[in-house]
Amino acid sequence: MKLRPTLKVVLTLNFLLVAGLPLLLVSLTSLHLLTSYNQKEISRKNLILAKSLAGEVDRFLEGPLCLLNAVSEIIEKKGWSRQEEVREPLEAMVRHIRVFNKILLLDNSGVVRIAAPFNRQYVGIDMSGQPYFQMTRKVGKPWYSPAYVSPDTGETTITLTQSFRGGMVVGCLSLAVLDNLIEKVRIGRTGYAAMADLNGTAIAHPDRSCVAQRLNIKDLEGIRHGLAGEEGTFRCQFAGVDSLVSVALVSQTGWPVVIVQTIEDAFAPVRKIRKIILLGLVLSFVFAAALAFSVLRRTLRPLSRLDSVAQKIAGGDYRVHSLPESYPEVDKLTKGFQGMSRAIEARERALRESRKNLEALFDSAEDFIFVLDTQGHILKVNPRVLERLGYSEETLLGQDVLKVHSPDRHEEAVAVIADIVAGRTDSCTIPLVTKDGTEIPVETKCARGRWDGQDALFGISRDITERKEALSRMERSEKRFRDLFDSVSDLVYTQDLEGRFITANRAVRRFFGYEPEQLTGRKASDFMKPELRPFFETEYLGGLKERGHYEGITAYFTREGRKVYLEYHSNLVLPDEGEPYISGTARDVTERILAERRIKKVQEQLQQAQKMEAVGTLAGGISHDFNNLLQAIMGYTQIIIMGKDRDDPDLGKLKEIEKAAQRASELTRQLLTFSRKVESKLRPVDLNHEVRQVEKLLKRTIPKMIRIELHLQEEGLKIINADPAQMEQVMMNVAVNARDAMPEGGKLVIKTENITLDQEFCRTHTGATPGEYVLLSISDTGHGMERETVEHIFEPFYTTKETGKGTGLGLSMVYAIVKNHHGYIACASEPGEGTTFRIYFPTMESGIMEQGAETDQEAGLPAGNETILLVDDEAFLRDLGAEILGRFGYTVLQAENGENALEIYEKKRAEISLIVLDLIMPGMGGKKCLEEILRVNPRAKVVVASGYSINGSPQDVLDAGARGYIRKPYDLREMLNAIRKLLDDKD
Repeated sequence: MKLRPTLKVVLTLNFLLVAGLPLLLVSLTSLHLLTSYNQKEISRKNLILAKSLAGEVDRFLEGPLCLLNAVSEIIEKKGWSRQEEVREPLEAMVRHIRVFNKILLLDNSGVVRIAAPFNRQYVGIDMSGQPYFQMTRKVGKPWYSPAYVSPDTGETTITLTQSFRGGMVVGCLSLAVLDNLIEKVRIGRTGYAAMADLNGTAIAHPDRSCVAQRLNIKDLEGIRHGLAGEEGTFRCQFAGVDSLVSVALVSQTGWPVVIVQTIEDAFAPVRKIRKIILLGLVLSFVFAAALAFSVLRRTLRPLSRLDSVAQKIAGGDYRVHSLPESYPEVDKLTKGFQGMSRAIEARERALRESRKNLEALFDSAEDFIFVLDTQGHILKVNPRVLERLGYSEETLLGQDVLKVHSPDRHEEAVAVIADIVAGRTDSCTIPLVTKDGTEIPVETKCARGRWDGQDALFGISRDITERKEALSRMERSEKRFRDLFDSVSDLVYTQDLEGRFITANRAVRRFFGYEPEQLTGRKASDFMKPELRPFFETEYLGGLKERGHYEGITAYFTREGRKVYLEYHSNLVLPDEGEPYISGTARDVTERILAERRIKKVQEQLQQAQKMEAVGTLAGGISHDFNNLLQAIMGYTQIIIMGKDRDDPDLGKLKEIEKAAQRASELTRQLLTFSRKVESKLRPVDLNHEVRQVEKLLKRTIPKMIRIELHLQEEGLKIINADPAQMEQVMMNVAVNARDAMPEGGKLVIKTENITLDQEFCRTHTGATPGEYVLLSISDTGHGMERETVEHIFEPFYTTKETGKGTGLGLSMVYAIVKNHHGYIACASEPGEGTTFRIYFPTMESGIMEQGAETDQEAGLPAGNETILLVDDEAFLRDLGAEILGRFGYTVLQAENGENALEIYEKKRAEISLIVLDLIMPGMGGKKCLEEILRVNPRAKVVVASGYSINGSPQDVLDAGARGYIRKPYDLREMLNAIRKLLDDKD
């Protein structure tokens, strides 16, 4: 009989295992991790030291390289013709700085032109055959030679070269200082540092003899890693001893720098820590064993009481009585036995009920159910099999399943059973045969399982007689549908999700000239213009997949090349079964499209006028709020400027902010000018100055491969009367069109000149008038335009760009601005020849540009002590106005709307000297408020403030009785001067 250990022994061992094994694992893991960490930390510190030493070498080499750069700059500046002026600083550099032992200056052919210190025998020598000359020319950057012993100084030396436009400077650099760097490195008892050049020759070593003898150490493993371009810390044999070698590379030269320390010396602290941890582990394990024996004696007593309980359950007695209380765990185990006995009893009852229900389901199923063994013998059938096939249960059980199949299908049935057993299939459609020979078409599903302890096959066969009859009826219905399908005069089609035709009715012959069979597999885009085919993929197919339907009209070409327009309606069909597809119809609408085009031409002028009016309305609507925001920016900026000294470093930046806000205001006025809602702000303009300003902006915005050339008439260019902001807009719009015409790069030429237009020119150029003009020509070398395009180039909303890439307003605004300035514009272009815009601006009579000096922002600004009522619906504008006026001595009362303004004015009419009134306010508008104030006091002084009103121009309000007008956003000087002028007016 095999001896088994007692529970006491097992628990004792388990306790020791549970208590001791984690302790052992934790201790060993900690020991391993601590050892690994310390080893990695030591390796990391050595590598950091090596990299630091390599960095010192890099810094040592940077100085000489900077000196060579300085020498090359001197010779480039002085030239070879002034060698004496070059030699003197070189001599001083060698004698006093003492970085280089010798410096040579070579010309481009490699001949020594200057030597320092001066040595006549070097001058004129051809050094073009020297490796350093050839390598520097080859790599095109500073080159460091291999180390060698200098015959002049006896020190380890390298040659450092630097090429320049006229030749090459060569310096002989001593590496003696590297020995001092190496000697400073001391790690532990055995660690030291060394360095080699790219040939493996020692150039720095604690043992000076290694350097003096030019010992080659490339075979040492650490040096090999460095020469291979690898950095890191490696464990290897170094001089026959297991060593830790850290390798770093000098970035400028690639020289390997190594820190070498024996493994024994490097990891000595790690071994000491390991001994301490192992001793603690042994002591802890001994303590755990003693504790185990003491605890287990008391633990095992209650467990024996559970033996009788287990015996009862094994014998089928599930009534487990309570045992005397002991440990909570033992009590819980006892309760577990009680719960287990009740659960087993409940499961046995449920199993009996489930088997009974399964047998009822098996007997009542309408489908045929078979249970077969793996050889195909019938083990069980349900009553439906016996009823429909006409056999008794005794006749079928034990028989081969081939008995219920037609003899001519036996071979197929055997193969199917083999496939089911092998897991290759789980279904078949072999019909069943009744006892009298009648076939019943069925669809059978099979599964593998167990029956009465053996492998078995479970099969369920469903009678599909009605399904086959329905399929036959559907085929007849499909034929009727096909006849109807082909009789429809419109094109009826289906497509797959790639747009290929699946089916089409006979109308396709009339539409495309093809038979339906010839159309199958082709896309509708095959009959479209090549440039429209991408839209078929993106717009048509993309729209169908996104929205589920798509309608439209598209031009197609028939087999004979005739162009037809088809109006189509397509829908995405998602059937319950099968792949999704596209179904649609199309109708020939060629005649309708041609008629609509004729009508469209008549409507175009009206539509363009409506578009222009819409743009003007939009521009006017946004100008008021936008100008209010600009007012806050300009006003607070001007307030800050007033508090700054002339030498304040922020003053220039603040003035730039002020200029930017003014420019933004001018941009708003540009759009208003286009829509004819506000007049241009004309003044004498030097067109050359505006061109140069635009050139700066273009250089920042257009691609670098487009070259900008200016051909400006510098002497005597006449002055024009123009709006500078609109001049910039004209040039920018034309330049942007030129940029788009040169996607691969090209040249943009801007030219100015004085010109006279005579009667002959004006007779051949409608719209031009005789006189003196300044001609602005803007030319590009782009792809040019066809004549038809040039004829429509200035029409609003006309564009040749793709949808979403152009509005068609740019050149129409250019045309409008030129006409507003009483000028003339013409465009000349040919495909492939580029485009030229010629713009003629009439000159001013005087032809002289007035020059004004920049004035101090605060100097001479008028002040006062009167009381002013400021009316504006924007709180921040009221606060801004109050702060500005308050700084100049005025007392400011604020009103947020017209109603509030009237209340204040009626109460404090005697105190208020002037009213600043905003035009656009909610509730009572500015114009109505003005009428009420003048009704109360016809002599009231009111100045209106506005940028633009969608209900009328500020002139309407001035005609209604206002004394003055201040344009938003406020200009500080303009605002104060206007207020002071009205207050001083005694009328």
